[in-house]
Amino acid sequence: MKYRYSHAVPDKPSTHSLPLDRTTDKNFVNTIARAEPKECADLFISSFGHQITWPKRILSRTSPAAILHYVVDGKGTFNGDEVGSGQFFYTFPNQRYTILQNPDTPMEYYWISFLGTKTDELMKECRFDRVVQIQNIDFSDEIVELFDKVVYGDHTDKDLDLYLLGLLYTLLSYHKRINLLEDRSEKLNKDYGYFQKAMSYIEDSVNKGITVSVSDISGHLHISPSYCRLIFHKYSNHSPQKMILFKRFDRTRSDLELTSYSIKEIAFRAGYHDPSLFSRQFKKIFGISPVEYRENYKKEEEFE
Repeated sequence: MKYRYSHAVPDKPSTHSLPLDRTTDKNFVNTIARAEPKECADLFISSFGHQITWPKRILSRTSPAAILHYVVDGKGTFNGDEVGSGQFFYTFPNQRYTILQNPDTPMEYYWISFLGTKTDELMKECRFDRVVQIQNIDFSDEIVELFDKVVYGDHTDKDLDLYLLGLLYTLLSYHKRINLLEDRSEKLNKDYGYFQKAMSYIEDSVNKGITVSVSDISGHLHISPSYCRLIFHKYSNHSPQKMILFKRFDRTRSDLELTSYSIKEIAFRAGYHDPSLFSRQFKKIFGISPVEYRENYKKEEEFE
């Protein structure tokens, strides 16, 4: 048996449940995962599925696989950036990521994850970028149809392997075409290059414990602060100030997830002597307070 399936309908939300009646309001995640990894394969699908989940759910982890996500309804954030219906986001192998569901209209999305020696080559060929990892989808209806055939259809193991690889290559061909067009247009101006340099500057500064401002970033790029803000809104939907805060607070999530430190202790480790200010800033970035983040993360671990 190459794949394992979970078809039980639980009494509470679970990350491995499958109520097949999609007309109900039940929260569910339909996950189909490979039971045994294929060692040294060029390319294989490790998991795929369809998810409708509960408000404020937090998924924070690092996966060895590359993962493509297609949002068909609802809202949430991916690594602090807002994402919603009609958009696509992706993660690279071994990239830490956090998906936070909207408190009122959580996301419904399909995903597929893949591994193998050709993974990096394919990601590069399709122009997937490590800076801008959210895109609009021009082919969402086609994607839903393709995923539904495999998630809810009947397939033998051999047939499923072939269908999944075909699905992945079809999806990648869509993205390659779109990203190549965008790549050509970006070469006509310097905005994207500025954004990449700005992100590298912010990350280097945060890693060194250096506090930076919009003026520092614009000075580093030799552009005006207003131009700098325009570029950030163009490529991230964030202001430079919010991006700086996000990068600064990103490391505090590990303390909330993996330690028993109090909020006061975590705030102090992040350079805040006022826990209330720390909590307000955290909520400004992630949409929920540090206490809610920790509670929701524990809930996620409980349902794994």
